[in-house]
Parts: sequence; C-alpha cells; structure tokens
Amino acid sequence: MNRISKLLIVGWTAAVLLIECWYVSGSWYSAFLSGIVLFFGFGVAATFDRRVVMPVLAISYLVPILIFEDIGRYQATYSVVWLAALSGVVLPDALRSGWNLPQHWSVPLVCWVGVVCATAPIVALRRVDFNWDLLFRGRLPVEALGSGVPLQTLGWILHVALLVAVGLLWFDWLCGLDQGFFLRWVAAPLALSVSMLGAVALYQMFVDVTFLNYSVYAMLRRASGTVLDGNVAGTLAAFWIAGWIMLALATHGWRQKAALFMAVVMWFAVWSTGSRTAFALAFVVSAFSAFAFGPRMMMRRGFAAAAAVAIVVLVGTVMMPRSSAGAAGPIERFRIQFPEPTLESIAAATRELWNRNGYGVAATRIIATHPLFGVGVGSFYEMAGEFIPGGLPPDNAQNWYRHQLTELGIVGSLGWMVFVAWFGWWVIRRHPGEQRAASPARGALIAIGAISLLGMPGQDPLVAITLATFAAWFLIVAGRPSDTPPVPAHWWVIAAVVIVASMAGTTVLARTSLRVPVRIQRLGGAYLYGFSWPEPDGEGGEYRWARRKATAVIAAPTRSFKLRLRANHGDMAEHPTRVKAWVDGRLVIDGALTAGADTLEAAVFLPSGEQRVLIETWADRSVIAPPPDGRELAVMVRWRFAPTSR
Repeated sequence: MNRISKLLIVGWTAAVLLIECWYVSGSWYSAFLSGIVLFFGFGVAATFDRRVVMPVLAISYLVPILIFEDIGRYQATYSVVWLAALSGVVLPDALRSGWNLPQHWSVPLVCWVGVVCATAPIVALRRVDFNWDLLFRGRLPVEALGSGVPLQTLGWILHVALLVAVGLLWFDWLCGLDQGFFLRWVAAPLALSVSMLGAVALYQMFVDVTFLNYSVYAMLRRASGTVLDGNVAGTLAAFWIAGWIMLALATHGWRQKAALFMAVVMWFAVWSTGSRTAFALAFVVSAFSAFAFGPRMMMRRGFAAAAAVAIVVLVGTVMMPRSSAGAAGPIERFRIQFPEPTLESIAAATRELWNRNGYGVAATRIIATHPLFGVGVGSFYEMAGEFIPGGLPPDNAQNWYRHQLTELGIVGSLGWMVFVAWFGWWVIRRHPGEQRAASPARGALIAIGAISLLGMPGQDPLVAITLATFAAWFLIVAGRPSDTPPVPAHWWVIAAVVIVASMAGTTVLARTSLRVPVRIQRLGGAYLYGFSWPEPDGEGGEYRWARRKATAVIAAPTRSFKLRLRANHGDMAEHPTRVKAWVDGRLVIDGALTAGADTLEAAVFLPSGEQRVLIETWADRSVIAPPPDGRELAVMVRWRFAPTSR
C-alpha cells in the first residue's frame, strides 16, 4: 500500500494540475500551455538533477506580483502554474520510490489526502448537478445556475484539493533530502525570495504604501510585499524570522551576522503588514529562537533578540504615523480590536475573534447540520452564506481546524486529526541529539498551529508550501520518529475504509440535500439549465424546448399545476421518444412519445407551503435544429399552474 498509495496520489495530482490549468486559462490565456511546459520541463530536468528546484523556489514569493505585472490581475488559483513547476521537480523521485516521510505518519496523511482526492471530483460534479456538459462551458444567456460562475467554482474546488496533494508530495520529497542539500538548494533560494518580499514591504512602509500594492491593503495603509496580501506577507515574514535564525545557526562569521540582521528585517516586514496573527507568530518565534543559543549565550543573545524586537515595536509605534506612507501596524489594529481595557470589551472582542463577522457562526451551523461528511472540499466559501440570514461574501471559516470539519466532516477529518495530534506531540517534545536550530522551527510550527485557531493562513499556496518546508526542516534538525516496528497492515485497511466511507457519504449528500437545485429550491433564487427560452404554445400559454436532460427551479404561485411533455420530430413513427419527468424528485411521467400520441401530461399537487418547485425532464433522443438556430431539441415542456388558493 505504501507504493500504490503514492502512485495514485501522484497520478491524481498530475491530472488535476492540467485540468486546473485549463480552467484558469479561461481568465489567463497562457496558463494552460505554461502549466504543461513547466510541469513536464521541470520533471525532465529533475530526472537528471534535483538542483533545478532552486529557480522555482527563488521566485516563489514573487509569483503573485510577477503574474499581476504580466496580465494586470491575480487570484490564488493562478498559482497553479507555479505549483506545476514545483510538482514537476517532485515527480521523478515520487515515481521511483515509496513514501520518504516517517512511515507511521504516512497512513493518516494518505488517509487525509485520499479523502480529499476521492471526494473532490464528486463535489465538482455536484456543482454542475452531475451534468458533464456544464463541466466544459460557462452559463448560456437563458440559464440561471445559482450563485457563482460554475467554471470559477469548479476551479476553486480543484485548487483547494490540489494544494493538499501537492503539499503532501512536497513534504515527502523534502523528507528524502540530506541537510546540506536542503540548506543550499531549498532554504537558501527561499530566503532570497523572502528577502525581496521584505525589501518591498519596507519600501511600502517607509516610502510609498501603494508601491506594487494593487489590492485593498494599500487603502488600509498596510504593506503586502510582493504577494498582494498583507496577511500572507506578514505570515511569510514571521516564518522567516525563524528561517533566518536557523540559517544563522548553520554558519558563522559575517554570514551569521547578515542572517541575524535579516531576521530583524523580517520583524519590520511583519510590522509593516499590520497583520495581528503574523505579529503573534513573530513574537512566539522570537521567544523560541532565544533558546537556540544555549544556556551560556541565552542571556546575551536572548537580550539582544528582545532588544531587537523592542526596537521594532518602538519604531513601529512612534515613527510609523510620521512616515510618508502612514502604514498601519498591528498594535494600532489591536487597539481597535480592544477599544477599552474592560472585561466586557475583552469578552466582546474575544467573541468576535471566534465568530469573525459571522463566518464562525456559519461554520458551527454547518458542522451541526452535516457532521459526518461536511459540505465538500472547497465548498465553505460558496455555502457559508446559506447558513446566515442575509448571506455572507465568500470567505473561509476563520479557523483552519473548524474549516476542515465543515468541508470534510468528522469521518473525512480523521486522517488530519490523527496526524496533527501525532505531529504536534512530536514537535513540542525535545529529542536527544536535536540541533540548536530545532528551537526556532519548533516555535514557528507551534505558533502557526495556535494562530490557525483564529485564521486560515495555510489556505494560501505560498504559506502552505512554506509550512510544509518548515515541518520538514524541523525533522532534519530535530530528528524523525523511528520507522520500527513497521506499519501494521490493518492501519491501511482503516484508512481505506475512511476514504470509501467519505466517498459514499459525499455522493449521497451530493445527490440529495446538497444538490445545487435542491439548495436553490430551499433558499430561493433562480436555477435553470437545459431549457431554452419560452415560446407561445398556441393556447395562451408558453412552453420551452428542453435538451435531453433539463432542470429548473421555478416559483410555485399555487399548489397545483399540470406538467406536459410533447415532441414533434418528423421521424417519431419510426423512432419514438422515451421521456421521463420528476417533480421534487418524484417521478410523475414515464412513457414514450410517438407519432400517434405525441403528448404526455400529469397533474401535480404540491405540499402545503411549498414556494418553489423542482422540475426535471429526460429524453432518450434529440435532434439538432437547422442553422442558425443549432439548438438541441429533445422535448417541449410546459407547466401551467391552476388558479387555486394555497
């Protein structure tokens, strides 16, 4: 199972990378070709030399601004092109061997990623109501497909799932490297990249907050570095306070002093972003880093580190309001969060940190409503507003753990919960023979685990890959769990059962309560595909031509109506048309339309209080209308409500 599970995840990742690149090409024309070239190009190059990873990592934290400067826009899914290059580097080694990561961790990790990979296609198909045609085209003028553009929503679902799979393969690849290679060809290029992020953030803080800051953060007077997101920039800079200190501990002389100086620069970068979670992360990292210098040097260098932090805070508090940019720092934002030093104010602020503008409330309600299998990978963004009166703009659950539960449910979350608990226990323990650099890495991992209770920094591709990098770095400098005794076979059986159960549960929900038309019917709104525009029926009403499969959610002004299906194809005497129709999932018409009997009709009576009705039709054949019409014509559908009271 070790080898088979890895090959399955590698194959899934490669396929979804190409599909995701194709979806992204709808708004970034060259994404598909670029993704293919980078994936296979770096795959071939890495077959001969792993060091080709260096240029991929050297531009990692510049990817958002480079894409924006090229095409004038950026969104998280565009990072799939960079992920394609990174996956290409990993590909040759992934195909040659089984898992490099500690074998006892491989089971819960594969269980987690397996659930994501197995259920993501089901969730994607659910978004288009299992209509394959909608997978490859956008909305037609006559159609109403619910909230969101289907292709964008599909791209996001695949992107979220892809990031989990690529993160695992990257973590596994790093676990197979020796320390020398890791420091020179992984850590060093990432450090170079984050130094450019930090330089731009400092320029934005001291000189011009709008420089390369094309997002809302410029208006908020917060630096975003080169990643167009202040929170992401702050989190990356906070990570690399630990990273630069770890690099300093691996060298000496002027290089060590330069690395320590860059750690201070990262502190200023954190401050410039105004990110409160990044500030907390940086503070914890700095505290743990003081222990890296050992008992004798603790007082001297620990005092120096504390002094450096104090200088950053002092400069940020006193000087920033006077800077030309007027950058907003985290202390100011904390002051806004806690306006008065009273128990009531602190309690209110704490509740808001947990609920976060209603997203926490929505997540709690989703977990209560769909506890076992959740609402599906990547679906919280679209569905959160359905659980809050008045709706919510798309966003995450403001808590990584809570977000995973909402999307995967308890069953689908078993893998990540076991791994997080197991890995977390390994991180907080000290291990015989661990290097001094383990302390900053431990601080970074503990801090990111803690702040994930109040945010979702790991949802960003750059942060996710950085987190996987630091997790592997910690194992290199602190040691890894022993692979003896071998993994019991029944562990893999349990993982397989969890994956299959998640697939089954997700499929059932996708076919019932979480179907998009069923949700639209419950919540209100328009939903229609497969039907053409209305045309007069010659009896004072109207009908619509339907394709072979058509679905509509319509308002129900009364409780009773007649549903009629009719066809007038010229060859019906030789080729009858088999048709079916459902109302609210109940089959009401099932028969054949022939030349002598070209109409079928059913009287339908709706439950009391039903405001919207779901109508679905199916036909076994259709014809294509002559040009310039060109429509697929299967059956004419008419619904006529009786003028009765409710």
